[in-house]
Amino acid sequence: MISQSKDTLASSASTTHAPRPNSANGVILYTNSTSSTATQHHTMAEVQNSLLERHHQTLTAIFFTEDMKQLEDLLSTPDLNVDMPMDAHGHTALHWAAALGRVQLLELLISRGADLCKVNNDGESALIRAVLVTHSFESQTFPALLEILTKTIGLADKKNRTVFHHIAMTAAYKSHAASAEYYMECLTRWIDGPSVNGVIPSIVNVQDKNGDTALNIAAKHDNERIVRLLLELGADRMIENSVGVKPEDYETIGYIDDRADMNSHVNEGMATGRDETDAQAVMIQGQIDGANAHFKPRKRAREVASCNLPFS
Repeated sequence: MISQSKDTLASSASTTHAPRPNSANGVILYTNSTSSTATQHHTMAEVQNSLLERHHQTLTAIFFTEDMKQLEDLLSTPDLNVDMPMDAHGHTALHWAAALGRVQLLELLISRGADLCKVNNDGESALIRAVLVTHSFESQTFPALLEILTKTIGLADKKNRTVFHHIAMTAAYKSHAASAEYYMECLTRWIDGPSVNGVIPSIVNVQDKNGDTALNIAAKHDNERIVRLLLELGADRMIENSVGVKPEDYETIGYIDDRADMNSHVNEGMATGRDETDAQAVMIQGQIDGANAHFKPRKRAREVASCNLPFS
């Protein structure tokens, strides 16, 4: 009876454990292989998480110093992934550097392999993030930033909005109007250069998921300066959105055309050299002033309420 119990116990042990002989004393040891594997996996996960946390801390630290030697040392960390997400929105260090107008840091990140075209969870590039805030306007670093990020000008986010859409949208906010106009002026001057010549009209006329071009958005919000700059870049005033509204339908476009016509008449009158030129100029200028007085732009608050802006 005792012998049978021992046999049963041995049989049970052999089915639940993997035997491993100890070469030192010849004693059979039993280990649970499933438990051992789970422990190994758990340990590996802990090591990986710890490594990611250290790398995250390293990348966060680069934004607390402007000393180039410290920056170079931090970014020389072995196996550092400079494209790892820095927050829940999927922003990388490149997004943060661009948004803060940190040009030297941007260049250093790229030299360490940062992907220029990396986007966040909403599909926004570093260039788009830069125009959603005012740092590059305040530091006047946007031209230098553009030189670095030129190849990303044509990137669109998940709503198919380009950097031009985002500038036009942020201009609707009074606190961002000046910076938006600055960004658009910088883009206009930069685009006149040979590096992007010939490709901009197609980018400017991209339609988002609502069918809106950047010009449609700018005209909707009555931002005359943005509208003029977009027209200079070849924006099409006749492209309709998904509900059939086109830039031409807004008062801003008509107002710009009227002023252009009046100014043209003034210039023609001045060129004729006739005696009545001064009188004609005064009369036409009076018409311009009258148009200014009677022009009633749409209320910005009402228009903004119908459009969800993407920046936080």
